Amino acid sequence: MKNNSIRIIKRLVLVVVVILLVIGGLWAIIGSLVSSAAQADRLLEEDGELLRKAVQRIENSEERVYFHRLYASAETQDEELNRIVNQLFKRGYTIISRSDNSIVFTRWTRWKDFGAGLAYSLDEDNEPFVEYSKTVTPLSESQWYYFEAN
Repeated sequence: MKNNSIRIIKRLVLVVVVILLVIGGLWAIIGSLVSSAAQADRLLEEDGELLRKAVQRIENSEERVYFHRLYASAETQDEELNRIVNQLFKRGYTIISRSDNSIVFTRWTRWKDFGAGLAYSLDEDNEPFVEYSKTVTPLSESQWYYFEAN
C-alpha cells in the first residue's frame, strides 16, 4: 500500500511538472509573438547602433537589398554590411530589405500572414512604404517607424 501511494505521488508530481513546463513554454512563445510600437522603440534603443549602421550601408549600396534569415546568410560585396546583417539576424530580425523610400527590418512574424518590425524612411517628409502594411506608426526617433503587415 505504501509503495502504491509513493508511486501515485511521483506520477502526480511528474504530471504537474510537465504541465508547468508546457504552460511556461506557451507563455514564452506567446510573449515573443506580441509586438507594439513601444517594443519597437525599445528595440531601436537596444539595437540602434547596428540598425543605423545598416541603414547607412544599405542607403549607400547600389546592390539589390533583400536578406532573409531562413534562406541564406547575408552576402553582398560589402563585407561590413554582411557582418551587420548577420548580427541583426542573431538578434532576432528575420527579413531586411530596401524599397524605393524605405529600409525595413522585420522582427516579429506569426506564421505566414503577419510581420512587424521597424522601418526607416529614406524620405524625411513621408512615411516609409512597407508592402501589405496595415499600421505604420512613428517612433521616438526621426524617420523611424513601427509597422505591422499582413
